[in-house]
Amino acid sequence: MGRRGVSLQEKRERILRIYHEPKDGFNLKKLEKLGSKAGIGAPTDVNQALVDDALVNCDKALH
Repeated sequence: MGRRGVSLQEKRERILRIYHEPKDGFNLKKLEKLGSKAGIGAPTDVNQALVDDALVNCDKALH
């Protein structure tokens, strides 16, 4: 059997866990590195969706 991909919901949950671990902010480069370690190849789109859904705050636009 092939390896199953990570669902969008699981990616969102992993990114939210990353945000809740330390209580300091993230820059996009750091988020991409932590997302990679959490098994999320390109967390930018997932992160933007979390910002759009008001689940995380963002000081500057990602795109």
